[in-house]
Amino acid sequence: DVAARNIVMSGINASFNTGLFAGQFNSSGTGTSGNVKADAGSISMVGSSNPNLVTGVFGSTFGPGAGGTVEVNAQSLDMRSNAAVQNTTFGAGAGGALAVNVKDVSITGSSNPNIFTGIFTNTFGSGRGGSIQVVSDRIQLANHAAISAAGFWTGDAGSVVVQTSSLEVSSGSSIFTNVLFGSGNAGSLSV
Repeated sequence: DVAARNIVMSGINASFNTGLFAGQFNSSGTGTSGNVKADAGSISMVGSSNPNLVTGVFGSTFGPGAGGTVEVNAQSLDMRSNAAVQNTTFGAGAGGALAVNVKDVSITGSSNPNIFTGIFTNTFGSGRGGSIQVVSDRIQLANHAAISAAGFWTGDAGSVVVQTSSLEVSSGSSIFTNVLFGSGNAGSLSV
């Protein structure tokens, strides 16, 4: 099978009100997903009030092929209301790793319980979810924002590693790995 190509976005500043996405969409294909890399001085992502319209940087796999990596590198990352950096598997393929290397991270969620804002790896299939590594001088999570690796089917959730000098978690925000539905196992968590 054919592997997907990579997507690289670079510049001084980046602002998203839509998505940057790479994926392997063939449920029977064994090719791997492409990698997604965003490099900028500052990155701003502002989502919509519609829970079906998510803004951000995404990677995924739907078949037995492994997911590619999602990487974000910047001096600052500001995410608000329905914005995500996410890597997901929907099938038997293992989810790709997700790495955020940003000096100053600020993630502000929404009071709407149907809107998710944050950094996520998920498995909705039998494949293991990808790992998350966040390296930052300062991280602020507010208003139900999250950094999480979750399982929703038989696949194990990925691990979460957060390395920071300053961490503020408030207003229902969280950092976790868990199996929310299904029979998989949670990954390891290190903060």
